[in-house]
Amino acid sequence: MKTTPAPFTVVVDTREQDPFDFRGIDDRRGRVFDVATDRHKLDSGDYSILGHEDEVAVERKTKADIYGTIGKGRERFEREIERLSAMPAPAIVIQCDDPSRWKRRAPCDPDGERRAEDEKLKVPPCMWPRGECPLLALLDPPPHSRVGPKSVVNSLLAWSVRHCIPVWLCPSRRSSEILSFRLLQHFWSGREKLARKGPPVG
Repeated sequence: MKTTPAPFTVVVDTREQDPFDFRGIDDRRGRVFDVATDRHKLDSGDYSILGHEDEVAVERKTKADIYGTIGKGRERFEREIERLSAMPAPAIVIQCDDPSRWKRRAPCDPDGERRAEDEKLKVPPCMWPRGECPLLALLDPPPHSRVGPKSVVNSLLAWSVRHCIPVWLCPSRRSSEILSFRLLQHFWSGREKLARKGPPVG
């Protein structure tokens, strides 16, 4: 498949462990983006766009991360959310893959096969294949967690409403990676459209 340079450089926070590389993401025109990345410390979030670090940020968490954050690191994370809320385009992406514990609970497709639309993020949450429903994953705590799922969901709802930060649940690392890129891409596209329109008249 042909490649095309991504229109922006993704900034990856130096503290992000096992970061996304954003390989193999399609441009919806039959090509694959060649995504340049730059690693440096971000004041907020794990991923941003070079030159726009104070405008857009994606905070990525695994399910274990978010349970631990709400349990022992709540105050620190609330400060992080305060910083994110000062941006025009913040987002929190939670990677909810732990199929060994919750696959049996997902009332979805009986064949359990991953659809191509899953990777392109075009399928509504109620239609995730069996074993990939992210909300069901979030409701099943990680082993040894002292925090209940009700506390996690209520905290995420409260933070989302109070600070106007969208929280996205994803069923896998790959879907989290694609969604994180698409969020940055939509910010960039919106900014480009405004630049083409020019300043308002009058």
